[in-house]
Amino acid sequence: MLNVPTLETKKLEGDAVAQLLGETSSTKPKVLRLPEVMFKEFNQLKVLNLDGFGGITTLPKSMGGLVALHTLHMRECSELIEVPPAIGKLQQLSTLNMTYCKELKQLPVQIGDLSQLQSLDLAFCRVLEKLPAEIGNLAQLHSPKL
Repeated sequence: MLNVPTLETKKLEGDAVAQLLGETSSTKPKVLRLPEVMFKEFNQLKVLNLDGFGGITTLPKSMGGLVALHTLHMRECSELIEVPPAIGKLQQLSTLNMTYCKELKQLPVQIGDLSQLQSLDLAFCRVLEKLPAEIGNLAQLHSPKL
């Protein structure tokens, strides 16, 4: 019997996200996209771990509805090219880890709207062309890793 999270879930780890998509830990790296409806009902979610979804190239705009989210991990999303501007709506986000997003080319200017962001890890994002000037708005940021 699968332990699929309920809508009241506060934390979605990588394998729980894979279960929601009908995938397993071994097939999750082959997922090419997360459906737009994926997070629409999880507005109380605090922690989202998308580590290892190596095939996705972008994230759904609906992620902007995760208004209670404070931690977002996307380590080893190796094909991720872009992050949607909707990320700027995550006003409670304090930790963003995108280590080994090797194809990430840029961050949206809306990253500067994340007023609570304290930790940003972009280590091994080798094709990241530049950081938007708006990143300077992140007054709480104290441990950027580039």
